[in-house]
Amino acid sequence: MIDRGFLWREQKLPLRVDPILDWAPSKSRIFQIVHMSDSHLGLQNYTTQDGEKVRIPSYKRFIKTIKVIQDLNPDLVIHTGDIFDENPLLKTKLYHRTKLKLKEIVDSNIAFCYIRGNHDPYQSDVILSDLLPQWDHVHLGDRDSYSVCDGKLLLYGIDYRDPSKSTFEDVYPPIKEQDQICLGLFHQSIAAVTRSFDASVSFEDLADKDYSKEYDVVALGHVHNRRWIKNENISIFVGGSSSGVDCFPSIGLLTLTSESSHYRCVKLPY
Repeated sequence: MIDRGFLWREQKLPLRVDPILDWAPSKSRIFQIVHMSDSHLGLQNYTTQDGEKVRIPSYKRFIKTIKVIQDLNPDLVIHTGDIFDENPLLKTKLYHRTKLKLKEIVDSNIAFCYIRGNHDPYQSDVILSDLLPQWDHVHLGDRDSYSVCDGKLLLYGIDYRDPSKSTFEDVYPPIKEQDQICLGLFHQSIAAVTRSFDASVSFEDLADKDYSKEYDVVALGHVHNRRWIKNENISIFVGGSSSGVDCFPSIGLLTLTSESSHYRCVKLPY
């Protein structure tokens, strides 16, 4: 197996590797996907459920996250919602300072596929294009599906919706070819996927045969923790928070190679 983990070992970042797929691209082909979630760009102070006030330097951590991603140079970045915590233009100085810093460090064109979370402003598409114009942005909420890796991987997702008003038709995946892998992006538990309107993720429901047969992989956000599960039906991973809201800041890395496919949790520097 080809290992690009040296990028993290040099930075002394902990790794965890779990197998995620039994499928891989053609021989000698490597395809890597970075999974971001819940960046909450614009958030500076956060109150936990216990009433503790925590400082979340979301702008600085966003810059560090993009720098790590640039070093990894993946084929694709997916974001499962809450890129922004509010309209970042409300903090003009911080926003423009971040934009100038990103202009200095971003030196490659990377495809960025995302869905909107419950905190993302409606104009987030425009703001994102202004903040990271060097990347190609694909809003999955605006299209039926998006294929990558020579058509082998089919991405499908929807923006955040009120779980109590979501229906099966809202999340039913597009028709895929026989040899395609379908990756679904969701910001919260949705009734048609989890059989529950509760926003808390239920892995037992999500891995149920009746609801996983159309998805090979599901990437989730919203709940600010990083967990994953794999059984014979489906592979599921929750993206945590790249800004460290309620958890340590991290991103996930899904690597598909000719010999194995696995998912890694990469802890980011504070």
